[in-house]
Amino acid sequence: MDIGHDWNRLQQVADHRMARKTLRNGAIGSIVFGALGVIFGLVQPVDPISVAVGAVLLTTGLWNLARPQPAGIVIAGATLILVGAYNIFGALGGFGAGLWVKMGIFQLFWGVQGIMRYRQFRAALAFSPQETEVQQLDELVRSIEKAQIKESNDTIEFTTTGFTYAKRWRGRLTDTGALLVVLRSHQVYVVGKQVLDLEPSGNAMLSKNFKATFTIKGKTYKGQLSPQSLDRFRSWKMGASVPRPIAA
Repeated sequence: MDIGHDWNRLQQVADHRMARKTLRNGAIGSIVFGALGVIFGLVQPVDPISVAVGAVLLTTGLWNLARPQPAGIVIAGATLILVGAYNIFGALGGFGAGLWVKMGIFQLFWGVQGIMRYRQFRAALAFSPQETEVQQLDELVRSIEKAQIKESNDTIEFTTTGFTYAKRWRGRLTDTGALLVVLRSHQVYVVGKQVLDLEPSGNAMLSKNFKATFTIKGKTYKGQLSPQSLDRFRSWKMGASVPRPIAA
């Protein structure tokens, strides 16, 4: 699979892959929270609300695990919001309140995040790639994740900061574009040379890295990258031939 062959289709495959994997991971979380809700709800004195909500989460999780659907994440998200609110208000003043309040806040955040992804996942899952395309993309992503940065002259790495956590990116460069992978996530971006740029802004504190502003498909991120990755990026932008093309 080569990103220079059909960028739009490869991005659709990447979006479908991310939605499917994210929904399945969320399904496991729903199953765990649902099972815990049912188990704790059945402990004397029985809590029918906890049992009912846990059963909904458990059922939704099993559904999304077997057949990921965007509607499933809305149901799971809404249920998690209810569970989170119930845990927060039910725990106030009780034994172990701090733990349950923290869990409730986490569940609220996870539930809202899931609902906000509905439109994105609906569009991604409406596209049906061939299974071989998804497998080829999986292999390509794995090769980027396992690349030795010092020896891989067609690969760059950088980090960006965000509202919740920092992201670590790796990019495989070709003569006309790049494939960007956000490590420890399912996010993959297929970008042309014209929509990927960076502007260095001096040395990072207590590091050899450079601070930089990255522009990826019109979105800007603050972060940093090593001198080696910066040199590779500059050579690539100036039109230097990339040593190795993407291959799956």
